[in-house]
Amino acid sequence: MKTNKNKQLLNYILLLTAVLFIGQEIFLVSEQGPNVILAATLHTVFKIPVSIWFMVAWYWGLQIVLYAGFAVLIWWTGVLSSQYAKLPERYFFKWGFGLWFCGAIILFFANEIYYPLSVFGQLFFSLFPLWLARAVLIVALIPCVIAVVLAGLRVLQWLRLYHKIGWLVFIGLGVVIIGTVSEAMHERAAQVAPVVPRQWPNIFIIGLDAVRPDRLNYYGYTKNATPAIDRFLKGSTNFSFSLTPIARTYPAWVSILTGQYPKHHHIRFTLTNPAGMDFSHTSLAAILKTYGYKTVFATDGRRFNNLGVEFGFDQQIGPSGTVRNFIMYLVDNLPLIDLISNTRLGEWLYPDIPGNRDEVATYDPKTFISLLEAQLPPNSVQPIFAGIHLNLAHYPYEWAESPLDADTLSYSPLYDTAIPRLDEQFNQLMTYLQTHHYLDNAIVVVMSDHGDAFGIAGDRLIATAGFVRGKQSATDIVDKLNALQPGNKMLNTSAGHGTDVLSTAQYRNLLAFQLLGFASGTPATISAPVSLIDIKPTILSLLKIPNQQSDGLSLVPYLQGKTLSFKSPRSIFVELDFTPLGIRSTDISMPNVVLQSADVFEIDPTTEKVMLKPEMIAQLLPTKQKAVYAGDWILALYPYGRENKLFPVLVNKKTGQWTDDLTTRFAQRSSAKQLLRELKIFYGSEVTEYLKT
Repeated sequence: MKTNKNKQLLNYILLLTAVLFIGQEIFLVSEQGPNVILAATLHTVFKIPVSIWFMVAWYWGLQIVLYAGFAVLIWWTGVLSSQYAKLPERYFFKWGFGLWFCGAIILFFANEIYYPLSVFGQLFFSLFPLWLARAVLIVALIPCVIAVVLAGLRVLQWLRLYHKIGWLVFIGLGVVIIGTVSEAMHERAAQVAPVVPRQWPNIFIIGLDAVRPDRLNYYGYTKNATPAIDRFLKGSTNFSFSLTPIARTYPAWVSILTGQYPKHHHIRFTLTNPAGMDFSHTSLAAILKTYGYKTVFATDGRRFNNLGVEFGFDQQIGPSGTVRNFIMYLVDNLPLIDLISNTRLGEWLYPDIPGNRDEVATYDPKTFISLLEAQLPPNSVQPIFAGIHLNLAHYPYEWAESPLDADTLSYSPLYDTAIPRLDEQFNQLMTYLQTHHYLDNAIVVVMSDHGDAFGIAGDRLIATAGFVRGKQSATDIVDKLNALQPGNKMLNTSAGHGTDVLSTAQYRNLLAFQLLGFASGTPATISAPVSLIDIKPTILSLLKIPNQQSDGLSLVPYLQGKTLSFKSPRSIFVELDFTPLGIRSTDISMPNVVLQSADVFEIDPTTEKVMLKPEMIAQLLPTKQKAVYAGDWILALYPYGRENKLFPVLVNKKTGQWTDDLTTRFAQRSSAKQLLRELKIFYGSEVTEYLKT
């Protein structure tokens, strides 16, 4: 009789769980209709490999298994606890159903508390204030805790009856449970590494994605608390006017590694396929490998970054760079999946979720650093070169523990909430590296690959008031320049990054060098203009390794308290990436961005990575904005119209004056002729064939 009731209860609980699971899936489809349509579009346009859909099916199947496991756990706990308490039969089903409902309540309210940005977290947060969710969670936990204790006592009874076999089972389960729990939150207490003498220093290039120097305490910004970054900068040689050659992560990092402008390393656009390109003699990682370095690249954001073995990296740490990273949202939005996402179990079952910045609702900055700590090669006689890129400050500026009012904030204040949390993550990383003696003998470079613009005044260098009109000025010049930033009504604003070469908010980046136990450095803030292409030659110069095929300059004299002298102001070139209209806005829609890019990208069947179609490069090159910065002057060339004819914009960044007519007295008194000549020489036919005559 009892056996029949146990089976009946199991069937009922499985049925309830199935209804719960199906109901959640229906709600997800209704809430994420655009994303489902997007996935179908991606499949149609990009021809997603069947293996990826098998992966999605596999992960979806795991959801069913996990929810079935949840049901069985509730049932088993209910049966054992009722047996120990000698519960009357008339209460047996009520007890089992009550535990199930408490378990379901725990799932939803714990999800709201820990992952409020998840689909169901947002739903329940809109219905139940956080204080009420916590209260309900505590109430629901009480019967569950009682049931677990009673079930445990029943197990002990069973062990006394079958002590030989039982204790073996008990010990085995104990080992498994303790091992799982100890790993669950990634508390991996690795032993502190001993001090290791070595000939070569460890080298760390730490990228802080989208960090604007003018949003840090060190540079005078008072709204953000950034003690860890400020502390590093105070002990470093800082370059207050560093420019990225292209304000996108992937091509910017290639410029860092090669010391070359995109024009020369040929990664001109995000997700350009590096296959067939030879970086064995130009990439810093590849060069250092020949000197015995272990080379590592670690990042928590992979969607738009194809750095890998082609650039000389032995090891990669972080989420997958394949197309599955674009479609994981199809299988990871249920409360139970969210709750295990940052545990050891979640890492094992869903390896692309933990520590993945693109999984906004469940991203925990601590988890990625813990993964990095676990996988970073140990500090040993072999030196390490590690490129580490942290994406927390990148759009959408939110993560699992974002402030609860984040959805009500515009981009600029939302960005300001992310910077202090990035500072904490940076501190966690640096503390680990210091504690484990990686930095006893090291070169550390901290930089941002680009900045970001938020559609506010000052994000672009030109304004209507500073316009110097000439006889050859376009009558619609203001409309032309406004058309490049849809939704913006003022010339002195821009949005996003890599969308406008006259936005120093986008193209100015953080750059600081610190020499630790390796050579003497002079902490200082240097105002001389530099570029990310200077990182490679500087490191090679410090190591006394010949600098190969670099456009950049060694900044070692600045690190030693000296200066570099130039006959004329140094010219630094910057250019645009492919920029869909969807990301030139202060209201970004990722489905729109992807759909606008559908004809441009494809999926490599071998690597399963999203890549730029090779045939699109020739079509996209004429659409690039290009500019040269030299001293107080900037000359930008903007494409316009269907023929992408280039028109000039000359800016004095000191006075704010600008013109599109290079025959004006203002232009004649500038270095415009020299800058235009440099642009023609540097870009060749990309400029000469499209320049308006």
